Amino acid sequence: MSSNTTSTVSRRVVLTAGAASTLALTFGSTAVAADSQHPKRHFRFGSFNIHHGADADQTVDFERIARIIERLRLDAVGLQEVDRFFARSDFVDQPAWFADRLNMSAVFGANLVDAPQGPGRPNAEFGTAILSKAPIIEWENTLLPRKGDHEQRGLLRARIPAGHGEMDFYTTHLQHDDTDEREQQARTIVELARDRREPCILTGDLNDEPGSSTHEILADEFDDAWLKAGRGDENTFPVESPTKRIDYIWSRGVRPVSVRVDHHDPTASDHLPVAGRFVLKRRA
Repeated sequence: MSSNTTSTVSRRVVLTAGAASTLALTFGSTAVAADSQHPKRHFRFGSFNIHHGADADQTVDFERIARIIERLRLDAVGLQEVDRFFARSDFVDQPAWFADRLNMSAVFGANLVDAPQGPGRPNAEFGTAILSKAPIIEWENTLLPRKGDHEQRGLLRARIPAGHGEMDFYTTHLQHDDTDEREQQARTIVELARDRREPCILTGDLNDEPGSSTHEILADEFDDAWLKAGRGDENTFPVESPTKRIDYIWSRGVRPVSVRVDHHDPTASDHLPVAGRFVLKRRA
């Protein structure tokens, strides 16, 4: 894919609680009506790079990751570095596993698709996922610009009920070793979000710090929730002695109330999760 090309992936995975044994691959979107009788305006959102379920010692432990998400009591969370059917993570379909374990709905964006890693196995897929307590109304995964043979990155979007309407919840994982490519990816995210005027949350591992050009590009469209309501130590990487804030929650039309980096189990992944409380702004 050339450096100035994006495409929306039509193959989408939607999982609901209990879906681990009944995984369905679908094309297009499925609509679920919001509950207008009980409009939700207060939310807990998070972002977590789960390192394909492996801890800082490279031991795969999905339950450890699930307990962190469970303890944070999140309404929705964006996950990065998520596997499906990789040998390194015991061939587990991770989005389905987390959906079942946490009684949440999930969607998965496959940014990398490799050949099966064992006889009779499905293709191995790697990307991002969104877990939501509320039904996911629609979803899509858009491939972001990349250069040459760099790792493909994507922007996964899920629409969820909010207030008397809906909001968009995004997650992404930007290029780690090319500033220009990361800037192109950030500009594409801004362009895609501007085409959709609903309130939104953007989560992800940006592989860049506050004050960077990537941060400035995104700040033209979104509010960095940490700068509005961050509390405590802001750094998320590396977990042994965090010195960088590269994991984020951004918002538009949703007000951050309190945002923290979670240190409860710091070596469950190679990144620390960030989570916070948010209130949907009332429309004029």
